[in-house]
Amino acid sequence: MAVPELRAAASRREEMLVLGARALKGRTTVLVGIGQPNLAAALGKLLYTPELIMMYESGIIDGGSEKLALSIGDPALVKGAAAICSMFELFAYYLGGRRIDAGFVSAAQIGRTGDINTTVIGTYADPTVRLPGSGGASDIALLVDELLVMMPHEKRRFPERVDFVTSSAGRSMTVITDLATLVMSDGELVVTAIRRGVTRDQVRAETGWPVSFTDPLGSTPPVTADELAAVRRLDKDGLYS
Repeated sequence: MAVPELRAAASRREEMLVLGARALKGRTTVLVGIGQPNLAAALGKLLYTPELIMMYESGIIDGGSEKLALSIGDPALVKGAAAICSMFELFAYYLGGRRIDAGFVSAAQIGRTGDINTTVIGTYADPTVRLPGSGGASDIALLVDELLVMMPHEKRRFPERVDFVTSSAGRSMTVITDLATLVMSDGELVVTAIRRGVTRDQVRAETGWPVSFTDPLGSTPPVTADELAAVRRLDKDGLYS
């Protein structure tokens, strides 16, 4: 495949998206959230796992191939979809029936033990910021084989305890950020790999608890020209990358 001339090396955000796409290798089904998780899943389907079925809370099955959606109600998801069902059917029969391999979401906060907050910043009764809320996030976190979470790595987003527990970590969780990759181990998130050029001290400075690192600590393979070109082609307006 011919690779178009690139503007510059991959940014950390673009690298994060590529790592999210790589994490879906070998998967069959993913219930994906709008935004960066959706872009990463679309990239994974394009480059690595063409048989991947992308599913959405609104009941769209294997749709959204034409353009990146702005919400789960975006008509772009319907065009080319393999099937459309009700939200009840999606959650009861597919998710509740344990027929979905992975969930891929974002979060406002994630805590040491894997609790996720997408509800409020501050107190529930008098929040500083009121967020979109749970939607299907709680069900997704508990009922998929593995939960993938993608978000910027900032101390305000990685407190030891979240302001509100919207979702609790399920059986398996991987968190992909622009600084590191973290997984659940013995009840808490630990760092298994850091990005090229990132130090442990940088990760510690942006994490709200004394985070642990695996030994040996993994590193991130560089983003290829094909991967970077695909990110920029899918998100040509730079909405999520």
